[in-house]
Amino acid sequence: MNGMNAYLHRRARRRADAHRYPSMPDTFRRTERLVLTAISQTSAQFSFWVVDGDYRYVYFNDTHRVFMEEFWGVAIAVGDPVLDLIPDATYRERTRSAYTRATTTRTVLPASAARDHNGILRFFHTVLHPLPRSRTGTPRGIAAFSVEVSELEYIRASRDALRRELDHRVFNNLQTIVSLLQLDLADIREPAARNAIESATGRVATLGLTYEAEAELSDDERDPRIGLHMLFTHVVQMVTELKDPHHRVSVIRHLEPVHHSVTAAAPLALLVQEAVALCFGDTAQSRPDQLEVTTTGAGDTDGGVLTVLARPAPPLPAAPEVALLLANQAGARIEPISAGDYTTAGYRIVLPRD
Repeated sequence: MNGMNAYLHRRARRRADAHRYPSMPDTFRRTERLVLTAISQTSAQFSFWVVDGDYRYVYFNDTHRVFMEEFWGVAIAVGDPVLDLIPDATYRERTRSAYTRATTTRTVLPASAARDHNGILRFFHTVLHPLPRSRTGTPRGIAAFSVEVSELEYIRASRDALRRELDHRVFNNLQTIVSLLQLDLADIREPAARNAIESATGRVATLGLTYEAEAELSDDERDPRIGLHMLFTHVVQMVTELKDPHHRVSVIRHLEPVHHSVTAAAPLALLVQEAVALCFGDTAQSRPDQLEVTTTGAGDTDGGVLTVLARPAPPLPAAPEVALLLANQAGARIEPISAGDYTTAGYRIVLPRD
């Protein structure tokens, strides 16, 4: 009997606790609702909605409800399938494609335009965020934000999206060329031909690094300038790995911050690539044991100085034609450095004033 009383007491206590302490799923659901409400009420200008893995409404704010009424003439409710509510087939398929991408990664949609029920053309920016996946890996859904913008902002955003796509394609093409050249390099043993392929590979890869650095600049900067010290670091690393795939050469870098205009970046990067490559010589026997690359900031009469030193190294040529051409194009100056005992050789590049 005492055992039965103890069982009934524990059961009654569990029931009391269930009322006092809500279950964890219920707590999460209430917290989620509070978070969604707080987000949606942050700004009435944002259209905000959440869909589940089947693209059915889980939540939406008043701005999104009004949007759906004004553009598609439908009243929406939680549980409605979003795609079935869009009568325009083209817009529906575009939305389906965007949702599919957004289940795996944050997706910024190109600026879109649509006419409301009054025939007025209006413009929007939309960002889709994937919700965390379930333990089985299935998508939980998407949180979406959309904001109406002016026609000028729409045109600017469309232009920027096109430029980013172009940047991406150009960079990929340059990388493809580098990969093809490196495949050819693996089968070439004749020194002169190998040196020519290495030079071509280095130049194309340098252009790719410069293009990538330019693409990362913010469009909001009125006077965009590239951090040359960072660009030079990548160029030196690229050339060293190309010339010395087994990393026998140690590289020392002391690079002070140097910034310059976008127009000067490509020829200066190519000039550094050329100088570093020359320090390795044309044959394996003449490669240095150590490469030291330093930059100093802008002085009174120049835009900074970059020095490339190889130890030990054979006598290097005075600046070859390609390097002189690049230096003239960038407004820089390249000077050979050579110790009498052949322990050190290299180049000093005086950067132009910005």
